[in-house]
Parts: sequence; C-alpha cells; structure tokens
Amino acid sequence: MIEKILFALLLSTFGFLCFVTANVSAADFVDNSKNDLLEEKRVVIGMTGGVDSIVAAFLLQKQGFQCIGIGIVFVDEEEVKQAIIKATPKEEEYSFGSTAKKDLTIEEKVKFLQEGCSVKDLDKVNAICARLDIPFYAVNAKEEYKEYILDPFVASKLSGDIFIPCVACNGLKMDILYEKAKLLNATYIATGHYAKIYRQEDLNCYHIYSSNDDEYDQSYFLSNLQQRHLEKLILPLADLRKKDVIKIAETFGLPNEFRRDSRVICFNSKGNSFLIEAYSAPSFRPEGVVINNKTDMQYGEHRGVHHYFVGQTDIPVKEGIGRKEIERDKVVVQITPPNKVFVGDREDLTFNICAVNNVLLAPFFDTSTPATVFIRYAIDKDRVKAMLYFKALNVCLIQFEEEIFGLAKGLHLTFYDKEKQGGKVIGSGKIFFLQNSNFKVKDESDIDPEQLEEEKIKHRTALEDGFSL
Repeated sequence: MIEKILFALLLSTFGFLCFVTANVSAADFVDNSKNDLLEEKRVVIGMTGGVDSIVAAFLLQKQGFQCIGIGIVFVDEEEVKQAIIKATPKEEEYSFGSTAKKDLTIEEKVKFLQEGCSVKDLDKVNAICARLDIPFYAVNAKEEYKEYILDPFVASKLSGDIFIPCVACNGLKMDILYEKAKLLNATYIATGHYAKIYRQEDLNCYHIYSSNDDEYDQSYFLSNLQQRHLEKLILPLADLRKKDVIKIAETFGLPNEFRRDSRVICFNSKGNSFLIEAYSAPSFRPEGVVINNKTDMQYGEHRGVHHYFVGQTDIPVKEGIGRKEIERDKVVVQITPPNKVFVGDREDLTFNICAVNNVLLAPFFDTSTPATVFIRYAIDKDRVKAMLYFKALNVCLIQFEEEIFGLAKGLHLTFYDKEKQGGKVIGSGKIFFLQNSNFKVKDESDIDPEQLEEEKIKHRTALEDGFSL
C-alpha cells in the first residue's frame, strides 16, 4: 500500500521523469536501451548508501527493472585509523609554524572515509535494499583500491603532482560493476551519477553528456570511461536535479544520514599529510627547504613536501633560527622532489598553454584539424574556451583563450563541445607540461628594445622546444 502511494505521488510530481532513463532521444541520437528493455531488464546498480544511488535504484524498479544492489567496500576504516595513529608523531615532535595538524583528532583525520564512495555500513545498505525488495551483494575491492587509487595518490603527493582520485575511482567502480553484471547475467549496470549517456546510432557508439544540473553534474568524473562501460550503463538521475532527488528521497522516507554531498572529492588537497605518512616510508619524505622561486631566498625548513600542494596559500614553515615569514599573497608554485618547495606570486602559477597525455577521445572524433573545445579543469570550476591541437598518439596541446590560475601537472581535464549545460564530452587527458606563451616583464621601459626582442625570441624558442613531443 505504501509503495502504491509513493508511486502515485512521484507520477504526479515529476510526470514522465520517473520513467526516463539516462538516455534521452535527440535529433541524431536514440535511447541506448529503449528497444532492448522489453527483452531483458536485469541491472546491477552500485549502492554506496548515499541518497543518489538509493533513489536511482528506486526509479529503476518503478521502470520495471530487476535490480541487484552491489556495495563495493574500498577501505577498511579501522585499518586506516590504526595506520594513521601509528604514523602520528608524538606531541613534542610538532614544530610547524601552523598548528592545523596538531589540532586534528583521529576522527577528523578519517573524515574523508565518510565522504567517499566506499560502503561504510553494509548492514544499513543491506537494510535499504531489503526495503526496496532487491538482492544485495557486497564486493571486497580493498586491494584494487590500494593499487589504483591510494598508492597513486600517495605517489603524486610525494612527487608534487596532482591526482584526482574520483576519476580513477569511477573507472574502477565501473570495471567492478561490469564484471559483476556478467557473473549475475545482468544486461545493464547503473549508478546514481548526474550525467547522460546517448547512443549515436549511425556510428553505433556512445557519448557522455553533462546533466541538467550544472551544480551537481558529474560528467567530469566519468570522462575516462570506455565504450564497453557506456554501452551497458544506465544513469536514472540524468534528467533530474539534486533537489528533485531529495524530494523523491523524502517521499521514500530516507533519513538525512544517507544524504552525502556528491560534489565532495576524496583526499582533498588540504590537510591530508597524515594519510601520506601512514602509507609511505619516512625515507620518501625527507625534510627540506621552502624557497622563493625568483630570489632563491630560503624562508626556512619544512618536514616533507607532502605537507604542500601547488596553489597553496597558507604555507607553513618549521620553527627555528633564520625562519622568515612568508607573505600572505604568495603561493606554492612548484614542488621539486625529494625536498624542495618553491613559493612565488600568483602570476607564476598562471598558464594559457598545456600539454596532456593519456588522452581519451570520443569515438570517430576528427583529429586532422585543431578543434575548439570548452574545458573543465576542476569539478567546481566553469568550462573555459580553448583550442585543442593533436600532436601524437594520446597527446594533445591545449591553448586556452584566457590565462588560467591553478593548473598543475597531473590535473585531469575534460573537454566539451559546449560551454554550458548539455555539452557532450569529447575527450579527457592529464596535464604533463605547462607554459605561458605571453612574454612578460614588469617594466619594458627599463629594457633595451633589442634586448627585449632577443628575450622574446628566446622565450618562443624555449616554448617550441618544449612542444617537441
């Protein structure tokens, strides 16, 4: 009786939305599953215990799918706690200029575990699946998570690069669901992501599109998925906004404890040094110096490059003789392993050109000529216009229309064909080279014209040499 009331309420509130899958027909696209749904409707759905995956399962059921819940356990919270406790220095060992690390409790340090996609409480998720009347299976993926997510994250921090765990994690998650679907004889896989999948029928391939909700759109995180994933993937929340999902959850009577923020990125760059210490040997993070990138002046010593990230503004320096205060407008512009941290001005971290590798392009994309694209370089940033140049296999050069602050090696970029809502993902890649093509001097009047032109030529030559990939 309760389900009938909920179903009627959903129909009256959202009309046909509840019956629309991730794949919506368009002029030259068709629903990637519309014809097949009548024949086979078994789907495995990733259940994290969050509101998005629960509502996704609820909607799939109402469309007549036979759902099987899959909970993927990526981390052992107690094991992580013990590793962090073991690596935490004693009170008297703290001598940083900043007290942020000292003030963190063990509960605060492992808070990231509550914000990620790993199942935290199997019993609770199992209870939700029982309420939905769908079977539930747990998958132990702790070793895979350590190999593909945790270890690369630790390595990137020690090398001074950026690593976006959610991109790699979603690829791993889809691999697991794909394999479980084969074992359970399911035709489809599903998740609670905010994005769309379309099939281009004339070429028999699939494309990712951004969702209707710009604020919660997660196509950035899904941009490295393979065609084998996309042809099986259904995203029930594609045409819904987050506020609509919350309303459905309310009619379902879902407690607030399940409503995690889907915009959170695991291992946020701030305050995660304790995690690096828990999963790396001390010899990989030696003490070193913080240096001004222009004058080579040393501000003081530090206790390891893992305490810093490119773009950081609150820059700690170890207490001691000769320690100099770092100006508040300075930022970390470069980290050179094993132990050097360079500080400079914001303009030193402003670029309009980069090169990316590990490039994955949409099927049949024309690489014979440069392409105008719109690039998202962070989940909380707007897309920016750029030109995409194809240099070699899996390598592209990108020239932004404007100078961008905060780009760094290792950063994941997603390319779209439109600036705003509804854009198609046409590719993605990871930054490995950065440059600013604009030659700048603070006061050209003090420089001899011939010398200035010579410096500009040197700058262009160096730029071209850097692009010889």
